[in-house]
Amino acid sequence: MFLQKSYSENIARELIDTDGIKIMNTKLAFRPSDIGSMLEWDNAQIIKMIDDPNHSNSTIVEFRVPDVDGEFETISIEYKFTRNEGWRINSLPIVFL
Repeated sequence: MFLQKSYSENIARELIDTDGIKIMNTKLAFRPSDIGSMLEWDNAQIIKMIDDPNHSNSTIVEFRVPDVDGEFETISIEYKFTRNEGWRINSLPIVFL
C-alpha cells in the first residue's frame, strides 16, 4: 500500500477508509480540503522522545514547531516499529497538520 512507506498499517487503512483518500488507476487521489497547515515543519525541533513502557515497538516524539507568526506549538506524534519495515507514523495527520 502506498501510504505504508510512512504510516503504520492501521493508520494507512484508516486514511483510505475515512479521509477521502482513494486509489484510482494505481495512484493516490484525494479531495482538496479547506484544512491547511501554517506550521513550519522544516524548522521543527525534537523536544523529547518517550518510549511506551507497555509496547517496546512504540515511541512518542514531542516536537516544538513554529508557525508562520513566530509562535510555537508542541505536537506529539506516535511512531510504531515494524520488523523488516522500520519506524512508521502511528498518528492521524490531522493531529499534526
